[in-house]
Amino acid sequence: MTTNAKPEAPHHRNLNCYKHFNCRLPECVARYSAYRRRVHRQQGYGTWQPFVDAEPVRRHLQLLDEYGISFEQTARLAGLKATVVAGLLYPMGSRGIKQRLRAETADKILAVKPVPENLNELRPIDATGTRRRLQALVAIGFPFLRLGEHLPIHPNQVHYVASGRRVQVKTARAVAALYDQLWNQNPADYGIRPATSLKVKRYAASKGWAPPAAWDDDTIDDPTAQPDLGEHTPRFIALAENALELEKSQGYTRQQAADRLEVSKEALQQAIGRYRAMQQTAA
Repeated sequence: MTTNAKPEAPHHRNLNCYKHFNCRLPECVARYSAYRRRVHRQQGYGTWQPFVDAEPVRRHLQLLDEYGISFEQTARLAGLKATVVAGLLYPMGSRGIKQRLRAETADKILAVKPVPENLNELRPIDATGTRRRLQALVAIGFPFLRLGEHLPIHPNQVHYVASGRRVQVKTARAVAALYDQLWNQNPADYGIRPATSLKVKRYAASKGWAPPAAWDDDTIDDPTAQPDLGEHTPRFIALAENALELEKSQGYTRQQAADRLEVSKEALQQAIGRYRAMQQTAA
């Protein structure tokens, strides 16, 4: 005996499970009810527009593609089928390129921003920041092979990444996380012998590689930035000390201090974090 029961919904992120899979989970029913209330309200005001012009969305997809986020990756991030997004860029059968789409679909695509977090982890990107982070860790005594134990590549390949021009996103992310963990640490605390540490430090010095203290978090990925090798106070120290003084003496909030110092709040937070970590290490 066979049944005509509908298959299980693949996910419960939008209205599809309620409409097409007969899903009646409380949260899905609530989502659909909220949608219907919004529709009725907009219909009453005469503002109901279920479809919108596709051109702004198409331009956004082109912007994402230029940044390195493919339409397939955009579809995954937006919770949409790849064919839905592809139809905005390429002719689909005899219908041609879509000229209109549902407003909620447009909102989901427009919500995908051109930021590093949204890049496909296998995509090659500029290796400037990755290269500098690895070189900086070697400059304070961490051998390539030991660093490689914590990265998604073979340890023998770390040396090539440290001098390369392109790197996969997943490797860049892993190196950044490792750098944040080790930049102010003593290699001896990780079981690295002093003689080994001294050897890799000399190697880094012969290559002219800058240590972590020479780089600021907001410039280490900038190909045009130059390391501060000690001629001046490192920028992160200056930012942190100036911000903390503004907060203490003039009652500035962290955002106000960032605005005064002409940096983002995130960059200032990172500078203060590095400054306090440095003080704790020195204590």
